[in-house]
Amino acid sequence: MTSMNTLEKPKSLYRTSSTAICVACQILFSQGIAAASYTGSDSFDRSEQTMLSRFPREKDHPTAECKTVNPDTLHPYKTYTFKTDDSGQLTASFDPADDCNDHLYVSFHQGRFDPANLCANFIWTHQFDEKFTGETFTVPPSSEMTMVVNRTIPSPLVSCKPFTWTLEGANAPAATGLWVSKLSIKDNEGSEDSWQATFIYNADRSAGDIFNPQTQNFKVAVGGSNISIAAGKLIGDAKGFSYKSPKNETPVVSIKGNPSKQTLNIKVSKTDVGNMGSGITTSVRLGEVLNQFTAPLTSGKYKSVANPLSDSFVVVSGKLRNKEGENGTLKASFKLASPSLISTLESCNGDCKAVVKLKLYRNAETAPFVDEDLTDLLSVSEKTQKDNKSYSINKNPAKNKLTAFRYTSSNGSLSLGLDKLALPFALIEEKLGVELTIGENTYKTFVTLFAKDDKFSSYSTAF
Repeated sequence: MTSMNTLEKPKSLYRTSSTAICVACQILFSQGIAAASYTGSDSFDRSEQTMLSRFPREKDHPTAECKTVNPDTLHPYKTYTFKTDDSGQLTASFDPADDCNDHLYVSFHQGRFDPANLCANFIWTHQFDEKFTGETFTVPPSSEMTMVVNRTIPSPLVSCKPFTWTLEGANAPAATGLWVSKLSIKDNEGSEDSWQATFIYNADRSAGDIFNPQTQNFKVAVGGSNISIAAGKLIGDAKGFSYKSPKNETPVVSIKGNPSKQTLNIKVSKTDVGNMGSGITTSVRLGEVLNQFTAPLTSGKYKSVANPLSDSFVVVSGKLRNKEGENGTLKASFKLASPSLISTLESCNGDCKAVVKLKLYRNAETAPFVDEDLTDLLSVSEKTQKDNKSYSINKNPAKNKLTAFRYTSSNGSLSLGLDKLALPFALIEEKLGVELTIGENTYKTFVTLFAKDDKFSSYSTAF
């Protein structure tokens, strides 16, 4: 288990300071909050969707003119959606990063990409398979766009290094949270390892954006065990899906997804997890949405998040009562883990008040409808058991609009209750953004809410 270093007590974390500065924003909620820059990396791994038409490679570049060719073979492609800022300009840089990543064609389209009509909503392309830097072109302001990376040869080379990109003037898509509720790994020799896990994830589940197993790929990884399920192979739809690998196929895989509860139950055998140390990286990719979590291990086992190795903040469940005036209520449960948060609470030594602030947002609006400083309503306590320390943050007994707040570091559980709220929700589907600051650490996530009646009097994170 990785040990945490005790930090010297920084005064800005506590009520003795006049301000608290946010320096850690690991999970972005909305494009209205995120900085106007989108950087990423990816690679082809033979699970991509394919299209018959493709873009030609020409040295007359860059261009805003769309051209296509129709070869006899299918060609793989990947898409990346983002939203432009209000400048009306996009500056793109792309690096294939590897000689075997040649024949990559990068194009930009307004809205979603249609592989049956490559020139639909076409905006710009560099037009040749080489590195380019700082190419600026005009784009629709504050609009959804798609970057397409098309391999113009039929078979991707899986040994290539990841290609990378940076888009200035674009807001990165919302990164979403992942939590591992249960994880067990049997480490045998070679490809005889097995693992099973229960994941909790946050992702956009609104109509048109929820993961569709019939049209989108599914990927999950635990260490070196990488599982890819192509679109259409999962049984079910956006309301629930499952998968069992064919007989005699390895690895042996079983998947059950419950989008209403935001959970995934996965079992894998005949696989190679690889080397395990003090932690193991896990990831889930639902279509284009990537979720990641590093699970701390003790003697090869995942027991708790008392000493976390990465930041994670997810909404587990929640209910809202939408009453007229300032009479709305919210009850929600979360999972929160962060190495820097443990350092903050550890340095408190049980005799101070960590600054705690809460903001709630509707959809991608930049102004919160709840903006509360909870510091004076909470207290921090420390507990030592078998030489292991854990911390909790609890609501003080006094009555106020904060009806519940309880955080326990050993299991990452956080419960929150608020009343006397003026809730802005009035649609069948809404998005709730949560921004929680503790000391100098800020954590953000979002969850889709669903109206439970046609009067929009109540909402739930479940369908």
